[in-house]
Amino acid sequence: MEVVTTISAVVATVLSLVAAMWTMLRAFERRTDARFDRVDAHFEKLENEMLDLRNELTDVKISIARLEGPRPRFELGTSR
Repeated sequence: MEVVTTISAVVATVLSLVAAMWTMLRAFERRTDARFDRVDAHFEKLENEMLDLRNELTDVKISIARLEGPRPRFELGTSR
């Protein structure tokens, strides 16, 4: 009888530990997923800001090119 009681107590303890570990790992996984989702959202926001900045810089470059006018052409073979 003592052997059966000991074995059942060990099995119950092991099952309790496994259940506790599984619960902790699931909670850790949920927290980690939430953090990665926040980081992904932050990077997406930064990417959109960079695209906006790129478009603004392109507009500025076009405006500067219009102010400067066309580049002078170099002609080879003529000397004046």
